[in-house]
Amino acid sequence: MWKTIRPKERFFRVSVDNCFGRMNDADEVFVRMKEKQLHGEELTKEDYAILSLTPLMSGSMQMKDKIREAIILAKRNTDLTAEKTTAMLYTLADKFLDNADLDEIKEVVAMTRIGQMLLDEGMERGMECGMERGMEQGMQLTQYLLDNNRTEDLKRAVKDEAYRKKLLEELTSQG
Repeated sequence: MWKTIRPKERFFRVSVDNCFGRMNDADEVFVRMKEKQLHGEELTKEDYAILSLTPLMSGSMQMKDKIREAIILAKRNTDLTAEKTTAMLYTLADKFLDNADLDEIKEVVAMTRIGQMLLDEGMERGMECGMERGMEQGMQLTQYLLDNNRTEDLKRAVKDEAYRKKLLEELTSQG
């Protein structure tokens, strides 16, 4: 079975039949994977490989729905293979979907472990930058107050956050 896919402005022809034999209908794959999970069976690496290709398979769903369904199935497990499958599906979404459809997928991915990891990493970087900036401002304020022989203001600023903010505004307006 050949399927033409259109990522943004290019055309590709992909043969899914050759990859996994008769598993070329995404609807059938989803039913099989859901049944396995319903019966408490773990998905195998081959299952995840097939799941990662479902957006390229035939079936009744649109590509965005296939990607969303595959991500939902993959995220039920937290092992590395499931995370890699989710990452592959997100990459396919990025290549083949428009911005509105990507927003829908982003909501699903945000709820996955890999999405949480990305969010945590971004927050950690933001906190590091904020801490560095805060330390830099504190050092600049200290130097400013010492240069102007305002040690009493420095002592008060250490204990009084509102006063420290007022002095930081003064420093900003000076510089």
